Amino acid sequence: MKPKILIIIASVILIVLNLTACGSTQSTEPNHSQHAEETKPAETDHSQHVAETTPAASDGNQVSKAIEDELSGLTNLEKEVNNGDFKAASAVFEGMHDQFHTILAILKDKKGNAYVDKIHPKFDALEDAINKNDKDNALNLIKINRDALYTAAKDLGVALNQ
Repeated sequence: MKPKILIIIASVILIVLNLTACGSTQSTEPNHSQHAEETKPAETDHSQHVAETTPAASDGNQVSKAIEDELSGLTNLEKEVNNGDFKAASAVFEGMHDQFHTILAILKDKKGNAYVDKIHPKFDALEDAINKNDKDNALNLIKINRDALYTAAKDLGVALNQ
């Protein structure tokens, strides 16, 4: 097989394993905020968690798919928040979490820590707004995160189907 195909297959396997792990930890990890506080080394340094999720390779199609999945997740999240169902919104957010960190890892490789450190806190703030049932702030942060994903796709030179 060609090396590029092997890299793509390895990336897909990593993403699937990452998503599978996310689903199995939901029942044992009641609150991501506690996890985030325990794992981040400094208030603005997200490099440790991002480095842990760096995929073996980032093919443009895989990056495009990951960003499109996150954008779709934000649309679902927006629907739940607008309906006032913060429990469902929290579940949607948790389903998006690992994929978001995969995107951050790619951004870190291509654009550096400073780029990631501008995006990651807004994603964490969205989680806090959902946990606090703060509809207005959550909707504002959904828009900010959506815009950040579109900008990231543009900065990475990735075409989106949406």
